[in-house]
Amino acid sequence: MSFSTTLRFYRPTKPPLVTGADLAGFIRKFVDCNVSNIEWPQTAKVKFGERIDQDEDPASWYEPVTDLVSEVQEIDWDVTFGYRTMDEITDRLDSSNHVYRACIELGSLKPEIRESLQRVNSPENNQDLVPESWFLEIEPTAVANLESELFYLGWMSINLWGYGYLYPWRFVDLVKRAERNEQLQRVTDLCRSYWPVTSAGPDERHISARRQMGELWPYDELDRHLDWYWGLKESG
Repeated sequence: MSFSTTLRFYRPTKPPLVTGADLAGFIRKFVDCNVSNIEWPQTAKVKFGERIDQDEDPASWYEPVTDLVSEVQEIDWDVTFGYRTMDEITDRLDSSNHVYRACIELGSLKPEIRESLQRVNSPENNQDLVPESWFLEIEPTAVANLESELFYLGWMSINLWGYGYLYPWRFVDLVKRAERNEQLQRVTDLCRSYWPVTSAGPDERHISARRQMGELWPYDELDRHLDWYWGLKESG
């Protein structure tokens, strides 16, 4: 069985209106962070609409074909294209149309970022955890580990994806590594400044959700003020 892990930095509150031009602007600033390489053709998919949060439908889902086999299905994207440079994608996205869903690959992790987050040659787990690539996602944002249910927590995320899974690490261990990495701090600062969250205390619904999440909430305080947060999604 193939396992994969996504470390996601997500925005947990009602999203802003986002246009194609907004996405292009974010990607240009992401390029300035110097955290990724384009080593193979990348893919961008965008669906335009009124708002990101007009419904909670995912952009992709599994449909069973037989009792043992399922296929991935996707919405009908308005724009689907491959690109080899960031200029190609930003030129295609410069649009005033509002974005409903998006999934945009953003290249591979710089080696020094990958090496700071990877778990290899572990005697307790022979499946190495190696984050490999970036992608930006606009859709209902879910977090989960291999044992938990899905928790839907927001609408926007910047993600680091790779093969493997955490064990014997804890999620909080991975988050601490990410927060110590100066290159990743440039990305988290960009997210917070480009699509800011109004600082406020969480309501009881937020606190209850954080309590239910257990180890998927990697922070000490259940009453932590609203902000962008680190999340995890393991699958396999």
